[in-house]
Amino acid sequence: MKSISRLFCRNLLPGPLLSVMLLSSAAGQTTTTPPGTDDMSRRAEVVVVGTVNRVASEWNASHTRIVTRVTLAVDQYVKGSSTGETMTLVVPGGEVGGIGEWYSHSPQFKENEDVLVFAEKDAQGMLRVTAGNRGKISLRKDGETGRRVLSNGLPLERLMNQIRDASKIESH
Repeated sequence: MKSISRLFCRNLLPGPLLSVMLLSSAAGQTTTTPPGTDDMSRRAEVVVVGTVNRVASEWNASHTRIVTRVTLAVDQYVKGSSTGETMTLVVPGGEVGGIGEWYSHSPQFKENEDVLVFAEKDAQGMLRVTAGNRGKISLRKDGETGRRVLSNGLPLERLMNQIRDASKIESH
């Protein structure tokens, strides 16, 4: 008996097309920047690289929604002026006293996580992540170089250069 995936590949996708799709997918994993990076770079007031120090969920003032305050230890400001060594973001959703509220478009943060974050101020002046979960990029250390990279292996420096270039276009 043939597996469904083999039948799918053999019967629905011609061999050369499948080969091109697989090769372009594998090649793109280590060289592409996240989708929408240029747009987020232009929209964001601040773009930072840092480490999550604290994640704390709480009810809003009217006790109708849960929000999470994420405090970052900022290592580097890629865009925007320095507002200090730490920065606090407000993210919709979280869990308080066993009650959870989650939004599919909201980024999730973990303490001690290395991240690059695009942020902009809301109407109340609070920093929010730009473009929902796309505005938070988790970082890891490359095993060989020890440098921070994106999950797809793209060097952080390359992404930061793209952000700076896109931000320059905005200011002209």
